[in-house]
Amino acid sequence: GLGNLARITFGQAATGARPAALASVRLSNDDLLFGKLVSLDEQQLVLDTWYAGKLNLQRRMIRTLTPAAEAGVCVYEGPTELESWTMTRRNNVPSWRYQNGALYALNTSPIGRNFEALPDRVAIQFDVGWRHEYPAFLMSFLTDNLQQQMGNCYALVVSGATIYLQRSSRNTGTEAVWQTNFEQFGNGRKTKAQFTLLVDKPKKNFVLL
Repeated sequence: GLGNLARITFGQAATGARPAALASVRLSNDDLLFGKLVSLDEQQLVLDTWYAGKLNLQRRMIRTLTPAAEAGVCVYEGPTELESWTMTRRNNVPSWRYQNGALYALNTSPIGRNFEALPDRVAIQFDVGWRHEYPAFLMSFLTDNLQQQMGNCYALVVSGATIYLQRSSRNTGTEAVWQTNFEQFGNGRKTKAQFTLLVDKPKKNFVLL
């Protein structure tokens, strides 16, 4: 009977092969589902599967979500030193320092790094720690000026429990792309976090994990 089953793994569908890159979703009852991640919002996740079509899953049912991991090339992993970074100096003193694999801000001056031939689709992952009750920082990417916090670029802005992405242009100004709230960043609940920003430049799609 079904009571003797511990696991079922779905094989190739009659209409086509199983996709190569799949997201995995573990539910609160420990079931594991595989499929293409279609959408995710505060209420539900939509998973496109080759065995049951599109599944609408309530967020409260999801224990963990692992996005599809496609083969790629690591452009940069670090930091390992300070010399290759671009930063301002005050009284000939660097505005940042390097120690034990991390960069520490000594003031509010920006720091940047240029990556040649960055792919159109890229995952930007970084760890951030803060000493105050809430985080407050801006991370610009796809920018044309490493000396300024804003220019022709996209920017991920974290200010307390508010997180938003904005597009900045010298000609048209700044416009918001999306905004969300993360209550755990308020009232000193967290002092560090890991951010992963998935960027699809041609489609202008951005996903924050």
